[in-house]
Amino acid sequence: MSSKVSVIRQCSGSHVCIETPDGNYWLSPVEIRGLLFFGNEIPLRTPGGIIDGETLAYLHKSRGKRRVILRTPRFILSIIDTAFLSVATGHWAAAPLKEYPRVTP
Repeated sequence: MSSKVSVIRQCSGSHVCIETPDGNYWLSPVEIRGLLFFGNEIPLRTPGGIIDGETLAYLHKSRGKRRVILRTPRFILSIIDTAFLSVATGHWAAAPLKEYPRVTP
């Protein structure tokens, strides 16, 4: 595990900021809608707007629960979809992400 805690927070303009040990990323409201309601896989963007080819956000369904998975070069991060939605809509200021080291073959 990393010494830095991974967090998701709401930023200006209804964007969601994702702070990870691998860097900071963000999702726009349109990308959030596509992720949560349509199940689209969304590439994460750096604060400069550059898409990082190794990062991705997607929904995972298991045992009746839905989680948002954020995949970075070194980690896989997850959060329950309702907590993600609470941050995205401004009901919560921030929420921690559960962090798993990424195993590479």
